[in-house]
Amino acid sequence: MHVVPGLDVLSLGIPVMPVSTRNENGTADLAPISSAWWLGQYAVLGLGDAARATADLPRERECVLSLPTPEPADAVDRLALTTGRPDVPRRRAKQGHRHEPEKCAART
Repeated sequence: MHVVPGLDVLSLGIPVMPVSTRNENGTADLAPISSAWWLGQYAVLGLGDAARATADLPRERECVLSLPTPEPADAVDRLALTTGRPDVPRRRAKQGHRHEPEKCAART
């Protein structure tokens, strides 16, 4: 038997939105995510597997999603070129990423 679930779906895409998590040392980390979907009561987040937030989420089990208006989109785009990882992966460094330990305070 084929059953169609009665899910309400909300999908947010471009522009990316920042997600804040907590690093192992308790400091805040910001990461841009490319997409988010709400399937009923569940959220599905589009995060790269090399993002520090990807490691933070299972450990901390919480995050904050910021849904920006179009005005700060440039700042969110610049945030995408920073990483909280001190060991910037070679692939990301070639794309212009740089280590920024205090992303919340940085003027990118």
